[in-house]
Amino acid sequence: MREQLAQFERRNLKIILLLLFILVGAALHTYLFWPQFKEYQKLSKSHSLLQSVVNNNSNLQHDLDNKVDQIQGLKKRLHGDMANLPQKQFESYIVGQLQRIAWKNSVELTGVKPKKGELVDQFREIIFDIDIRGDYYHIFDLLTDVADALGFVVVKRCTMKPDSVVKDDQPLIVTVTIASYRMET
Repeated sequence: MREQLAQFERRNLKIILLLLFILVGAALHTYLFWPQFKEYQKLSKSHSLLQSVVNNNSNLQHDLDNKVDQIQGLKKRLHGDMANLPQKQFESYIVGQLQRIAWKNSVELTGVKPKKGELVDQFREIIFDIDIRGDYYHIFDLLTDVADALGFVVVKRCTMKPDSVVKDDQPLIVTVTIASYRMET
């Protein structure tokens, strides 16, 4: 081995040893130090994030409460107060709300017929044929209040004709078909 080393000039031997040292250093850096450094950075970021969460715990709870309130508001806007009612109670609730709204708007509710509609994607359509009698503006107010009180409802059909029995105020007889949608279970 000494003979083979003796064949190299000292200068070439120094260059080879320097390159070998650089190669070993680069390998150590790439495979040993750099992954550990990356892991350290990742853990340091996680630690900083967790520390900030602990420091802002009261803000986090407040934000969470706000989000829960927003979700409840959106559910109420979508389903009204009837989101979790069983089918029979759901229909009773709708009829009661329609009667309350009719009284509020000075409109006579002459009939409500609930029936099942078709399945639309994952929602069950529940249809209500409603017969009402009153003047135009009160009926308009009633329909606006129905949309506000019952959440998402769709007017599928509406027919109006004058009441032939009463001539003085010319009240209207209106037949409205509305549809409400519930998640099919």
